[in-house]
Amino acid sequence: MLSIFTLSFLAFASAAMAAARPPLKPWEISDLIFSTPSGRPQSSPYSHLNFTVTDPNVSYLPTPSTTSDTKNSTAPPTTVQCYVQWVWLGKPEDFYGLPNNCSHVDHGRWIFTVTKPNQTDTSDMHDFNLRLVHLVNRDEGFVGEAQFSWGKNLRGICAASGFCQFVIRADALPFYVNQTYTRAG
Repeated sequence: MLSIFTLSFLAFASAAMAAARPPLKPWEISDLIFSTPSGRPQSSPYSHLNFTVTDPNVSYLPTPSTTSDTKNSTAPPTTVQCYVQWVWLGKPEDFYGLPNNCSHVDHGRWIFTVTKPNQTDTSDMHDFNLRLVHLVNRDEGFVGEAQFSWGKNLRGICAASGFCQFVIRADALPFYVNQTYTRAG
């Protein structure tokens, strides 16, 4: 059985370690390509979204985990590739809000969701938001949101055929995403 002194010391040491952790550096999106198909007969019907995100932090959870999965309560810096393809039916609502997994990492899991932009005109995909989640264990991790807008941080072109492609503007790279601690459920 631990003495009151030992318990007090452990609580103080734990609080001191948490306070000594450096502030989180923002995640970095180093590339992003979004394309829509031409819609011509015999051409591919798929739209694609592909991006790379890096978490430069050693991610420590701010509170002790209450789950049985304690082996992943920290995660080293990681870089993941995130990709989704879907049949383009001419309206972005076809894929808003659907969670997608990024590439595998040994520590935790990355998930992204494309969400509606903060505007009324959502008739095309020139503007969209990405919600990124880095789960360090089963139900705790970090979440951040990135806003992409044509002309602001995206550049692109559409061909007469209807094919369009957008990328992050060079002057917006790397694109930084601030994250906060989250606990699911």
